[in-house]
Amino acid sequence: MKLVQVRRQRAGDHLRIIGLLDSSDAHPYFAFPQGLEAAVSESADAFVPALLVPSLEKGEPLEIVPPISRSLATRIPRIVDVLLALFPNFHRVDVCVRSGEESGIQSGNWVATLFSGGVDSFYTLLKGLSSHTATEFRPTHLLFMRGLEQRLLDVRR
Repeated sequence: MKLVQVRRQRAGDHLRIIGLLDSSDAHPYFAFPQGLEAAVSESADAFVPALLVPSLEKGEPLEIVPPISRSLATRIPRIVDVLLALFPNFHRVDVCVRSGEESGIQSGNWVATLFSGGVDSFYTLLKGLSSHTATEFRPTHLLFMRGLEQRLLDVRR
């Protein structure tokens, strides 16, 4: 699998960051409300986990042509090791990335948790909001995800 380009595209009332793959008609994307436009980067960083998991599952090498952050690039071998330990059916593959300069985006004080509405999501949210959790680790945002645990076509609205 090879990501050759990342681009922005308006789609109705949303902004999409689209990953163009070299040998596929399907192109992964992330959609954001236009009100968040200033916080959305055209970085290829978000496509690393989105493409790494299917590459490991298929046993297919992964190449990300646009540069990714140096901090992410240095962590990929460890991320692969963890995924291989968690999922024995995954295969070790070559992962080719170029690290660029760290983005000028300031990280701020946001802490997000992924939220699908399942038991694990509620546990993570409630644990994060607990008075026992250090303030700097308490979630300030939820990233709601539909279609991760089951196909979007199977999800009732």
